[in-house]
Amino acid sequence: MSSQPIGVLEAARRYLSQGYCPLPLQAGEKSPRLRGWTSVRLNEADLPANFPSASNIGLILGEPSGWLVDVDLDCDEAVELAGQYLPATGAVTGREGRPASHRWYIAEGATTTKHTDADGAMIVELRSTGCQTVVGPSVHPSGGRYAVLEGEPAVVPAARLTACVQALADAVRGQRHAVEPARTAPAISTPHDDAERRAAAYLNAMPPAIAGSGGHNQTYAAATALVHGFALSPDAALHLLGTRYNPRCEPPWSDRELRHKVDDAASKAHERPRGWLLEAQSEAPPASVDLSGLTSPRVVACDPTPTDPGILPPEALRVPGFVGEVMDHCLATAPYPNPTLAFCGALALQAFLAGRKVRDPADNRTNIYLLGLAHSSAGKDWPRKINARTLQAVGLAGRLGEQLASGEGLQDALHAAPAMLFQTDEIDAMLQSMKRARDVRHESIMATLLTMYSAANSVYPMRRRAGQADPGVIDQPCLVLFGTAIPNHYYGALSERMLTNGLFARMLVLESGPRQAGQEPGISDPPKRVLETAAWWASFRPAPGNLTDTHPQPRT
Repeated sequence: MSSQPIGVLEAARRYLSQGYCPLPLQAGEKSPRLRGWTSVRLNEADLPANFPSASNIGLILGEPSGWLVDVDLDCDEAVELAGQYLPATGAVTGREGRPASHRWYIAEGATTTKHTDADGAMIVELRSTGCQTVVGPSVHPSGGRYAVLEGEPAVVPAARLTACVQALADAVRGQRHAVEPARTAPAISTPHDDAERRAAAYLNAMPPAIAGSGGHNQTYAAATALVHGFALSPDAALHLLGTRYNPRCEPPWSDRELRHKVDDAASKAHERPRGWLLEAQSEAPPASVDLSGLTSPRVVACDPTPTDPGILPPEALRVPGFVGEVMDHCLATAPYPNPTLAFCGALALQAFLAGRKVRDPADNRTNIYLLGLAHSSAGKDWPRKINARTLQAVGLAGRLGEQLASGEGLQDALHAAPAMLFQTDEIDAMLQSMKRARDVRHESIMATLLTMYSAANSVYPMRRRAGQADPGVIDQPCLVLFGTAIPNHYYGALSERMLTNGLFARMLVLESGPRQAGQEPGISDPPKRVLETAAWWASFRPAPGNLTDTHPQPRT
């Protein structure tokens, strides 16, 4: 909800400035009385006469509002399960008594669909052109106030959003009637011939593509199976990938990426004869799909019970040069010296200073995600203070961040400063929110962290806002994350999804032992040598020219 209450007229002006189409409603009512309201298009001068202080306000959805659509969750089960089935979005509203009951998206070409139970009770509705939804600060007939629509609606392909809404409705029906929902196949259409039907069954049995866990190879393998194994046309293969497979991927691919994989697969010859899966596959859908002939490299089975290597030896935390010098200063001045946390802090500082400036021959960058685990009062804050004072001394304090409020906010921060260091304490609280999937802000953080990590040697396209022609990109973003948490809280916040979607595969997690003996803390101003090195990195430009900050060419 809005942090500061605003009036109806101010809200109407705000909605209009965002490219939405406001609609005047009677006070305390949800339905418009105005004849021909679907054709109403108000401008700034029309607003004062149409929105007196006691009126309600709606938004005309779909094409008039830049394809703003509303997923209306009409029952408690739909609200409860929405985070598991609907795409993450930065715009969620509701009203007193039913919070988070509306999720907002930009979905060009989406059509209105309604999903009801057997008794006709509404479960969920996708509202688009020809519909309107009441928004804050309107008042519901029951007296509850609506939340003002804030935040950025996620831009989602219409076909994917329609499929996800269908899957949510199926899940609600399954929960009510003890029937397993068909979550693995949120189809929006039924394949019309035998080859497409069998190809759809093949896709349903494939595991979803997970970013950072071979997702590119797996999705390409799926495209190859469709165009070569089932002899489908590229358009038919793209349709099946987009409606049957993509909604389960984490994160889902864009339409452009799916088209590229299909076209790439279709342009290359295959060693097997075209249509081999039509000849080999039985009528029954496969229980699982073997991708070993399509993906590379092959997965080698490992020992399910690896031996414990024991505690990390102290010498493994010693890195000569700048990292070691920052670490030594931290240990010398901290009230409770903690070598593990000192190492994490120094490594994070070096990674940030070198961001967008160096790379290895494989084009790997220094965007690392570090997580230091230590019990209460073990000195988790001291390395963060050392880093903050060092960066302040060299003029880079503006590149520091603390809490991750939302995925959209993180994108905006990196758009303004493409290299940033986020130092987050009690990061387990954010992980718990992700685990429960109650707050869409935290869902968008996870998705942004996943994709931002992979975009460090590429470009990250910004989300498209309603009415914005060119959202821009982030060129080679360098996000360094240094999080700390209490071990038992961290382990309690883990979920199977977090451990398999690639987020923790990107993290370096180091757990420190018991709290060290205390000492008299010293003045934490960084020594001259540390400041000189940090200042050198701050001024270092890997290539000449005035575009090195906009489009850097890192030194190998």
